Parts: sequence; structure tokens; C-alpha cells
Amino acid sequence: MTGKGFKSTIYKLPIRTTLMISFVLQVVIAVGLIWLITYRSGQKAVKDVALQLRAELTNRIMDKLDAYTDIPLHVNRMNANALAQNALEVSPPQGEFQFWQQMQSYPTLSYIYCGDEQGGFMGVGRLSQEDRSQLGLFFSNAATNFIRQDFGLDERGNRTVQTGTLEKHYDPRGRPWYKAAKASQEAVWSDIYLSFSTQLPTLTASVPVYSPSDGSLLGVCGTDFFLSEEMSHFLQNLEIGKTGTAFIMERSGTLVATSSQEPMLEGSGENLERLVATASDDVDIQETTQYLKSQFSDLDGIQAVQKLDFTLDGERQYLQVVPFQKQNLDWLVVLVIPESDF
Repeated sequence: MTGKGFKSTIYKLPIRTTLMISFVLQVVIAVGLIWLITYRSGQKAVKDVALQLRAELTNRIMDKLDAYTDIPLHVNRMNANALAQNALEVSPPQGEFQFWQQMQSYPTLSYIYCGDEQGGFMGVGRLSQEDRSQLGLFFSNAATNFIRQDFGLDERGNRTVQTGTLEKHYDPRGRPWYKAAKASQEAVWSDIYLSFSTQLPTLTASVPVYSPSDGSLLGVCGTDFFLSEEMSHFLQNLEIGKTGTAFIMERSGTLVATSSQEPMLEGSGENLERLVATASDDVDIQETTQYLKSQFSDLDGIQAVQKLDFTLDGERQYLQVVPFQKQNLDWLVVLVIPESDF
């Protein structure tokens, strides 16, 4: 059909048909516009909800992390004051009941102790990870030839029978927790390390103690606690959308705690090491960390709250990263939730 013939056919259409076509076109356009507006409104609503949920959850994690790390600082201040006021003695050991009471009050703590400038040491620690009610007293000083003596404590905090000794000289002044506090002249945190007795990731807070009369160093008080285990338990019980993931890591990328059920350690025996996020079996943790490194090249570059989106396995992921800093602690709290959860 020629162009002239086609135009002629159009011109010959009844007015009623022409009006109907025009009406249908208007309806189609209107429906399309409504769908587009609805789609965009829906996308905005999802983003708004995702933003709100991320902020709420990261705030809860930060609050819990802040509360957990406040405990050893509080305990250290109490013990430092007691040591400075002679209400607590390291050499010879006196006042261990205060340590025992603190261990009863704070089950997240694993060991509370003080060392002095004469090389003396006294502490109360948990004897069993499974039964945290079992506590023991440990001390060494010149009278014991600096060989650590171990005693049991009963349900009232009273010293019972001797349970053993550490068959080598123990001098707290040479330990990292003591030297760090002495050098910094203020409260300080250790790096996370594997406890010798439990092989669990452990963190130590320590503080120097000075004489109120002449300002000389009397000693250092320290507190160990199971931060990784406690925070992981908290994250695993946190409702992160439907399938979201939360984790805390050091600037090095080593995991501190995670909502994943996978072990926080890899290897065995002397080769036991803490897990790096990029080596995690959890795809969300692994890929999220890889994405952050690709965006910032160095995790040290994240100095403020970051709200990001990225794609994993073809699905949009809503991501939020918040720095956590207290004294010399410097970690990243990471939360990632897939779009399908909304």
C-alpha cells in the first residue's frame, strides 16, 4: 500500500474509532506514568526504610559495644583507687574479695588483677569457661620467690586450698599489659590475643596507679574479658532484617565479632589464628569487606559513617559502616542487608 493510500485509509476511519484509539492511548500513557511513579515511590520507600533500619541497628550495636567496653574501665578505676588508698595490697596479697565481687557482678570478665613495681602480682580469674562461677586466686611476690601460687575460692569468696603453682618466675612488669599502661601513663587497651588458658580471643584493659602523696608509680591494674564471644552472641541474636549480616572488624580487616555462626579462629594448635574478614566462609562478610577495600583502598580511610549500596549476586545490598573508637581501640561496625528483605 502506498503512503497516499495509507493516509487515505486513516482519513476514512470513523470518528468514533478515532476517539476510541485516542482514549486507549491516553489510558495506556496514564497507566504507564502511574506505574513509573509508583515504582519510583516504592524504591524511595525501600531506601528510606533501609536507611532507618541500618541507623537503628548500628546504634544498638554501638551502644552494646560501648557498654561492654565500659565495664573493664570501670573495674580498673575501682581497683586503682583501692590500690592507691592501701585498701588493696598486692605484696602480700590482701583484698582479693573485691576482685571476687567484681567477677560475680560481671560474668563477661575473665580475669581481674594488679601488679606492683616490686614485681608482685595478685588476681582472681575464672577456672572454667563452661562454668563461670568457678573462680581462683593467683598471686606471686618476693615471699613466694615470684613463683605464682594458685588457690581456690569458695562460694563466698573465701580462700580455700592451694590448687597448684606456676613453675617459673612471673614478673608482671615484663608483661605487655603492664608495660603498655606504664608507657602511656593512662588507661590503654591491648591488641586482641588468644588467651593462654582458654585459647579464646581476649582483650585487656589496663591502667597505671600512682601514689597520691608523691605521684610515683605504684603498679598497674588490668582486666581481661571475652569481648569477641560476648559481642558475637549479641549480634547472632539481633534481628537484622530477615537475612542481614553484622560484623565488627579491626582496621587490619581481622574480625572482632560477627553475626555468622562460623568460628572466629582458623587453624589448630600453635597455628591457631584469628579470622580475617576476606577469608570468611560467609559470603556477605567476605564480599562486603572486598567492596569496602575497593572503595577506600585502605580501611583506615573510613573515618566517618558510610551509607552505601552495592550489588552482590545481582541483588542490591544496603550497607552501613560506623567507626568505633575508645582510647586506642579503633574498629569498624559493619551492617549489610539485602534489598529483598524489605
